[in-house]
Amino acid sequence: IERLVGVKVRDAAQAYALFEEGALDMVDLNATTSLLAEQNGRAGQSHSDGTVCFLQMNCEQGPTANANIRRALGLAVNRRNLVNNVLRDNSLPALSFARADFRNRKGKPFSEGVSALRRDWKAALGVEIKIEHLSEEERVQRVRDGAYGVTIESWRADCASPAAFLEYAVETRGWNGAECRELVQSARAQTDLEKRMELLNRAETILLSEMPLAPLYFPMRDAALADGLWGVRRSAFGQDDFKNAGWSE
Repeated sequence: IERLVGVKVRDAAQAYALFEEGALDMVDLNATTSLLAEQNGRAGQSHSDGTVCFLQMNCEQGPTANANIRRALGLAVNRRNLVNNVLRDNSLPALSFARADFRNRKGKPFSEGVSALRRDWKAALGVEIKIEHLSEEERVQRVRDGAYGVTIESWRADCASPAAFLEYAVETRGWNGAECRELVQSARAQTDLEKRMELLNRAETILLSEMPLAPLYFPMRDAALADGLWGVRRSAFGQDDFKNAGWSE
């Protein structure tokens, strides 16, 4: 491939239509256009978004100040149902806070996701929750003021390391995660990779036990490629590599 031309199309449906017309050779997909691509037999590609979506619990006041209640809420979520029947994309259920493939070891609006969480908590725990839809500004202010019970948040790592997730997690407001924080700090200074991963794994075990943050899913970015295009490599950090890409004859 000697030349690349990028086109910015704000509307996902319009971008996919241009792809089907042959005006584009590669296009990013959302939940809706991903289904269209699958129905049309288009070659697809998924890669990590580098993000974890999670529940942030109020550790300072209310029922979620109790670690057992936080853990019960986190464990009661049917993540597989959330991914397969609500999001309906290639997102992965999150059973850890840091992505497993960052360890060096072997569609729809999320308002519907909130409803799925409410059903899970009602079915598993008999708990009724009140849902409030807030603007981004209102949500941020409520979290700052501690005036919330549970909120849905996300964090995008800036490098392929579990430390990029855990260093964020240990700063959760109101959580006394001193031991977890100490392990993450020790890992930062550790030059032996195996020992570093051991420290981070211990830190994450504590995080998931006390659950100030309950991981929900790892988003994936999907794309459709024109027939014959091969060798395109995409990363979680916005780097598309066409160095070894080409066209089949």
